[in-house]
Amino acid sequence: MSSTENERFPEDPADGLLDAVPDEEKKGEEEKGAGEGEEAEIEEAEDAEEAEDAEDAEAAEEDEEPEEEDEAEAEIEESPEEALAGLGGVEIVYKPLDQSEIPPSLMKHLKPQANDARRLILARNLIPLPPREMALVLYCLMDDELPAVREAAETSFDDLPPPLLRTLAGMDLPWKVLDYIARAHYDESDPHKILETMILSAATGTETMLLLTRISPPTILDLIANNQARLMRTPLVIFEFPKNPRVTISILSRVLEFARRQRLVTADQENRFIDQFLGKTELVADSIKIEQVVHQVTVPSGGVDWEFPSFMTSEFEADLDLNAEASRIEEKIKSKLNLRDLIRRMSVPQKMRLAARGNMEARNILILDALPLVCKEVLKSPRLTLTEIERASEMRTIDPEVLESISKMANFTRHYAIRHALVRNPKTPLHIASKLMLTLQEKDIKNISKSRAVTAAIQNIARQKIAAQDSRRKKRQKAKKK
Repeated sequence: MSSTENERFPEDPADGLLDAVPDEEKKGEEEKGAGEGEEAEIEEAEDAEEAEDAEDAEAAEEDEEPEEEDEAEAEIEESPEEALAGLGGVEIVYKPLDQSEIPPSLMKHLKPQANDARRLILARNLIPLPPREMALVLYCLMDDELPAVREAAETSFDDLPPPLLRTLAGMDLPWKVLDYIARAHYDESDPHKILETMILSAATGTETMLLLTRISPPTILDLIANNQARLMRTPLVIFEFPKNPRVTISILSRVLEFARRQRLVTADQENRFIDQFLGKTELVADSIKIEQVVHQVTVPSGGVDWEFPSFMTSEFEADLDLNAEASRIEEKIKSKLNLRDLIRRMSVPQKMRLAARGNMEARNILILDALPLVCKEVLKSPRLTLTEIERASEMRTIDPEVLESISKMANFTRHYAIRHALVRNPKTPLHIASKLMLTLQEKDIKNISKSRAVTAAIQNIARQKIAAQDSRRKKRQKAKKK
């Protein structure tokens, strides 16, 4: 049977039933249908008018109200990758090889040099070929124009024995082939050492390494962390570790220790790195009561004050020491884990006092507090740095009152990066963002006018300013010509 016959749709058993209806019944049904059709047309016209009115109202609301990106919800939502990994698998993605990636010696097995019959035999793996050549031929035939060849090649590739797959994982194959093997034969227990071989192979692509780092269990993550040559060659892998909710503090500390020694991360990147890990991890802080670490004392004037532990007030030594050992970094992570939990249970007066005395980690947590009064107290800290203010100005989850307070502090707004971040932040009040936009460079205003990350109102203001600048430029050019 030909392929066209296979694709032919079966005949509908209801075909011809209308022919069996008597003429009188047909006529009655047609008259009834005409009456119903007129009523339906009237209803459809009314529905269409209501829909147009609703669309116009929605469009007006969109023009009036700024579009805000809720990054907090985006971070909480589980990605499809993570969901599949939780079920013990990954999404299988086939990426055809480009013509330049196919060795010339293989063209004899593909169309047009090989006819349909030969390609089908090759797809069924009935012709003995060397392992590398066989894998490439099967992979290319998975993109064949004939469905029978495609299905046979995919079945043959998926049925390859594990020892052969382990051999292929260590070969110098195109990264797309290795990526397909990693996805199609992903097994968290890795009983046949296929993933282990692939992690150690220099031919494995960056995309595959990033995927495995994001979703793998600790046993495989440990192999990636120990592959220091790969971390040096592809530093992006380092930044995928905190995105994996199953990464352990021990593995994370070892990766950071190596990254520090090789100067692959800065102190600021490390803090973001750890914060991202603490936002994803399922670890629970040690059960420490707030009264055990924060002690109430009486000041000479008779008022009440609190004494905070050193891990809340003094900066971590590891921030300044690029040669810090993994044990020291692990201590830092655990302290941060406890710090978040303890601050969450503090009273408002305790938080306000810590905002002035706390270290960078404490300030980064308190500036996102639900109470603006606490957030504003952070801005009064004498230890606050420009880097922290710039980071706060970029946050989409921060309270607008805090951004307004930042905009009123001349010692901060004299710095261009902070003004630029405030303008781009959808949470910044409109009158402040439009005022600060006057101080930005023309190229940044153009980027803002095209950016979807800012509000619609800010986009319109930026476009108006660009149009006004272009108009003034044209007038000056005409005046020069005269």
